[in-house]
Amino acid sequence: MATDNLKLRWLVFIVAAAILLIFCQSFTFDFVNFDDPGYLTKNHMVANQNFYDIFTKRGEGDYVPLTLASFAIEFYFFGPNPLVFHTTNIILHLINCILVIFLLYRLSEKNITVTTLGALTFATCPLHVESVAWVTERKDVLYGLFFLSGLLSYLRYLEGHKLFYLGALIFLGLSLLSKPMAVTFPIILFLIDYLKSREFKILEKMPFLIIATLMGVFEYFMHLNSSHDSIQNSPAL
Repeated sequence: MATDNLKLRWLVFIVAAAILLIFCQSFTFDFVNFDDPGYLTKNHMVANQNFYDIFTKRGEGDYVPLTLASFAIEFYFFGPNPLVFHTTNIILHLINCILVIFLLYRLSEKNITVTTLGALTFATCPLHVESVAWVTERKDVLYGLFFLSGLLSYLRYLEGHKLFYLGALIFLGLSLLSKPMAVTFPIILFLIDYLKSREFKILEKMPFLIIATLMGVFEYFMHLNSSHDSIQNSPAL
């Protein structure tokens, strides 16, 4: 166990070094004209720290109030400084990679080789470049933070720590408020049960399914209303 702990510490160090090496250019990046104005630089809700509107209105794109709230907090303390926003994205990605290490370590029955390969693949995968280097895609790394935390909480629940069931539910809610893609969370729980050769318990998953379904329906109608408003406000041909 002591040897495994040492290997895990080295793995965290290597992953952190790899992330800094890959994404260090992001510290010099500015905002871009694609989505950044709508989500951040020209978003009055963010600039004025109007948290009521952030949580009650859809705004630009998807309903992502926690992501916008994180922008608003940074905007309040640092203004529209791109360095701060890019740095936060990199830190969030680093935390996610550490969570992946612990998640894979548990799911693989403490197999260091599987954990190392999986963590390095996750940390350096080119598909993460957009999520980390583009400020607007904060929603990806933020929802991932709560999503992974929820999965780890569920694993703790399976180990007999009943209170972590509530933790998994809370993290699901936070993940959904960061990005609606978290509706897949209940499916992953069933996959974990399958991996653990555990009996499927539908009633146990019902709170997760209900929360995810409600968010999916809510997001659908938000998009529907937004499309309707766009048609109504469009100039006549």
